[in-house]
Amino acid sequence: MAPFSSIATILLVSFSGARAAAEPATQSPVRVRQPALYVDQPVLSPNPNPAVPLAAVITFETRTPTRTELAFKEGDRSWVVQVEDGFGLSHRVPVLEVRPGRTHWITVWSEKPNGERIAAPAPLVFETPPLPDDFPPVLPLVSVPSEMEPGVTLVNVNASRYEESYLLMIDAEGEVVWFYRVMQYLGDVQRLRNGNILYMYDRTSLAEIDVFGDVVQEWFAAGINSKNAPPDATLVDVNAFHHDVIELPEDLEADFMVLSTELRVFPDYPAGEVDENTCLPHADVVGDVIVEFRRDGTIVAQWPLLDILDPYRVCYDSMSDTWGMTYQTLTRDWSHGNSVFYDANDDSWIYSARHQEAVIKVSRADGELRWILSPHGRWEGPWKDKLLRPTGGGPFSWSYHQHAAEITPSGTVLLFDNGNHRAVPPDPPQPEGMLYSRAVEYDVDEQAKTVRQVWEYGGPTGDSWYSHAYGDADSQPQTGNVLVTDGARSADSEYPHANVRLVEVTREATPRVVWELRIADTTAFGNSWSAYRAERLRSVYP
Repeated sequence: MAPFSSIATILLVSFSGARAAAEPATQSPVRVRQPALYVDQPVLSPNPNPAVPLAAVITFETRTPTRTELAFKEGDRSWVVQVEDGFGLSHRVPVLEVRPGRTHWITVWSEKPNGERIAAPAPLVFETPPLPDDFPPVLPLVSVPSEMEPGVTLVNVNASRYEESYLLMIDAEGEVVWFYRVMQYLGDVQRLRNGNILYMYDRTSLAEIDVFGDVVQEWFAAGINSKNAPPDATLVDVNAFHHDVIELPEDLEADFMVLSTELRVFPDYPAGEVDENTCLPHADVVGDVIVEFRRDGTIVAQWPLLDILDPYRVCYDSMSDTWGMTYQTLTRDWSHGNSVFYDANDDSWIYSARHQEAVIKVSRADGELRWILSPHGRWEGPWKDKLLRPTGGGPFSWSYHQHAAEITPSGTVLLFDNGNHRAVPPDPPQPEGMLYSRAVEYDVDEQAKTVRQVWEYGGPTGDSWYSHAYGDADSQPQTGNVLVTDGARSADSEYPHANVRLVEVTREATPRVVWELRIADTTAFGNSWSAYRAERLRSVYP
């Protein structure tokens, strides 16, 4: 099945239910029922791919060139989807952004080049199936659509006890309006410019699917072992795909950036995280590599982080054997990179190294290290000159074990501060009860090498919480709000299992919650759920 982006471009789908109309609200002439235009009555066919059950396709032919608009009616909700695919005689129109377990009445409207709109002879009915019994429980808590960023929220959700994962799209009222079910552990996910969805899974693979769940292309990290590659996968000569993949701007030579890894052997390596003076004869150290590659798998450029940061600097969790299975040896997870953001303003990478407690800026042109946003402990030699110094006199605290650093439209750095340990060795970790997570925004002066904290949500007071892993904070383009993914919320008296909280807050000194939901199992013997990231899309439609 062809990707929907090749079929149509969607002009308008509103976030909270769209225009309350049974027919298009236009000033052009409207003629209700002119069957002669239609060769046959339009036919609605549910999506044949069971991985995406909340989708269908309407097919029909017209005797003169037209373009299509769909008018939906479901309960007391009415909305219109305008589909622009040029004028043609054969039409294949996707039906998307529909809620489960509902009856949807759909009227097909066809527009002629002169603006005249004609309805199909009879409405169509789409009975959407209910959600599966073992579906992640989505619990809406707060919804203020008038203050929210328009769109639907795309989030990847993984279960702790089963080998099943979901990509979900959720509307403003907390209703699931699209989902894709797979038997793989899902990582980063995003929408591509062509309207398809790209996701990472199992540290080895990337998959591009269309909105019907059909695979368009797959890539496999074949640097160590290619025998497990899917039959039709494009091979990329790297050791792994992990944590982050981004589609690059069209004016660059490569199509994608992905985080990979390499293993190097270092002599006289610290034996532990606290005592740097006791060393091993050698250690197998895993470092991240920023990799650019084309759709055909060709590698265009690489930036090894072991060449950019101090490979002998270790912090809490740097000794973790995260990559032992991949490299079949005892490894040191020195950096544990978890995000890369491309800043087109000055052609640079913003990279987050969780186990270095650092966010850094690197020139894409020459690999030069521009600055380091990090607590100052254990930085030596040339790296000390790149450290940012707090300034401004206002509240300030460093981030620890952070995720998802990005540059906002105003040029600030926004990230999710997990807050693990809240110390750099040899200082002792903070007690578990003192740890907190937050979304935090910093203003960096690159020339002066200074940093100022300008905003936060969460922290040690107020709306305080702690997520030891995952997390995201996204600046929203229309409202300026921040969408926060609290992706591994610890269990508590209200929620007896680890769970996910998605929350949208205003960018005020005292942030207000305008949207919040939990993905949580409240039963005694239920499942734990986690989410790596979430992002707000304009619509399920590409």
